[in-house]
This record gives sequence, C-alpha cells and structure tokens, in this order.
Amino acid sequence: MDVIPLARVRSSFQALATVLVIACARTPANTTTAPASAGFSLIREPECYNLSYRDSTADSSSRLFPTWIKLFPGLASGAAMGRHHAAITEAEWSALLKYSGWKKIAGDSLEIMFTGTAEGIRIHVARLNNSLGGRATWLTDLVGFATTSLELVGTRESCP
Repeated sequence: MDVIPLARVRSSFQALATVLVIACARTPANTTTAPASAGFSLIREPECYNLSYRDSTADSSSRLFPTWIKLFPGLASGAAMGRHHAAITEAEWSALLKYSGWKKIAGDSLEIMFTGTAEGIRIHVARLNNSLGGRATWLTDLVGFATTSLELVGTRESCP
C-alpha cells in the first residue's frame, strides 16, 4: 500500500482551492454586472475629502491617519491618495503607500486602504451627499500591539 506524504496532499489541496477561488470569482462573458446604484459605487470624477476624527485618546491618536483623501474614478474600485498628519514624516507615510485604493463593499459603503509591507490603514465609510462617515483602523503585523480605531467624518471639497 502506497502512503502519500502529507506535504504533497497539502500542496494539492492548496492548488485545488486556488483554482476554485479563481473560477468562482470569474464573470462569464455572456453576463453583465449590476448597474451602479444611485451613484454610490460609481465615482465619475475625482472626489476629495477633508477628514476629521473623534474618540482620540492617548492610545488612539488621529496622527496615524490621513487628514485628506482623494478617490479617483472607477465603477466599483479605483485608486486613492492621501495626505498625512503633520506629526508623521514623509518617509513614514510613504511606507504606507505600497498599495492604496478604494472599493465598494456594500450599498453606499466604501473601503479605502493605504498599506505597506507590515502596517496599513483601513477606512470603512458610508457616502452620504457630500460627506463620508465611518471608521479608520490602524493595521499592523506586529504581535502584541493594540488595534487603533477612530470614528471619522469626511467633508467633500474641491480637488486641487
């Protein structure tokens, strides 16, 4: 009786799982995607927001989060850029810009991400008229550090 090594079984299972995820995520060519609902998932022109934070304490400091963001056009996702707090250096902020962008997550809600190799910022907001409301969360791969999360309000302004 042949015995199949555990490593080979695990690698076969991972390959199968990857193929299934890709197959399920693919939209067939003869189907259409749902239309954008009430303009919430569709950004037709850049949108800029000035951000302010609540619940700031010694443990949860707003200095970790962007003070301003720009969302670039897209149907259900797109690029994003942000300006850092004055207490953060340009080098520290640049480390968070390896991956940045926004995506629709549900109804009128967006997820905006600014991430680097080991740390990042996740912003979950609802869009309502000319404002954003939600939470910003500091993410880290470092073990033993508490998660910082603040309530935010974004006020739309003209983009430069």
